[in-house]
Amino acid sequence: MNKYDLVKRLRKECSLTEVEAEKLIKAAIDTFTEALAEGERVFLPGFGTFAPVARAARKGRNPKTGEELSLPACNAIKFTAAKRLKGALNAKK
Repeated sequence: MNKYDLVKRLRKECSLTEVEAEKLIKAAIDTFTEALAEGERVFLPGFGTFAPVARAARKGRNPKTGEELSLPACNAIKFTAAKRLKGALNAKK
C-alpha cells in the first residue's frame, strides 16, 4: 500500500474528499515526525509504538570493498507492533 492507496481507502471509509484525506495523512505524518524529533514516542493503540533511539558510533565495513569505516552516532526509530497487529498478521486464512 502506498500513500495514494491510503487516500483512496480513507475517502471510502470516512466519506472524505481526496483533498481532505491527503491533508489528514500529511497532518498525521507531520505530527508524528515532530513528536519523534522531540524525543517523544508515538503510541497508536492496536497498531504499535514508534520510539526514537540513539545509536552509538561504531565501526562498519563497506560490503563492496571490505574497507573498514567509522559510522557516526545517529538517531533512529524503533517500531514495536501491538499485540492486535501481530495477531492480525499471524491469523490463519
